[in-house]
Amino acid sequence: MIYESISPARLAAIESKAQAELGIQISGTEGTATAHGITVSWVWNATDQTLTVGDVAKPWYVPESKIDEELTALVDSTAPSGGTPCSD
Repeated sequence: MIYESISPARLAAIESKAQAELGIQISGTEGTATAHGITVSWVWNATDQTLTVGDVAKPWYVPESKIDEELTALVDSTAPSGGTPCSD
């Protein structure tokens, strides 16, 4: 998933919420993190202000759509009013 309009401040908010709400500790402009058997990767592009997030590994019983829903809800919750939703 590619999320647009991700400023440095919004990235910091996403990092904080990911830890608090999903138990996923992300920090920095790129990397991978694992929580609850799910490993996600992310890359933040400062120039384009985009955040690309993908799931690297997951249990067979967790649908990818559920992971996408959780991540999108988390990112969207950090958008300023009238913010830009994610795109595929």
